[in-house]
Amino acid sequence: MNTRRIFGNFWIWLGFSLLLVVTVLAIQNVTRPAQAATNAGSPSPAQSVPDASVQGVANYINAHSDSSAQAVPEAAVQGVTDYLQAHNTGPTITDPAAESVMDYLRAHGVEVP
Repeated sequence: MNTRRIFGNFWIWLGFSLLLVVTVLAIQNVTRPAQAATNAGSPSPAQSVPDASVQGVANYINAHSDSSAQAVPEAAVQGVTDYLQAHNTGPTITDPAAESVMDYLRAHGVEVP
């Protein structure tokens, strides 16, 4: 008999609690549009912020379209040229490997001695 009274009171309190929560949510929902309407009377100017990806691409194009930028030679050609200059290869080349490298560079338009 005691458990019936406990469960009976439990359902009553649960019902009242649920009713209280629903009432509070309804009041908040009703007052929210009224607050928005009162703030709408003084519009603030919107700020214009450029899209970050568009700005990044535009900066990249501006940086790489400069005609006064120094032309960088291809790394492989520069390495071979530096190697040949460091080993002091003159106009007479006796090593067949060095001669084939020089022929390759000349065939591709690199000015070598």
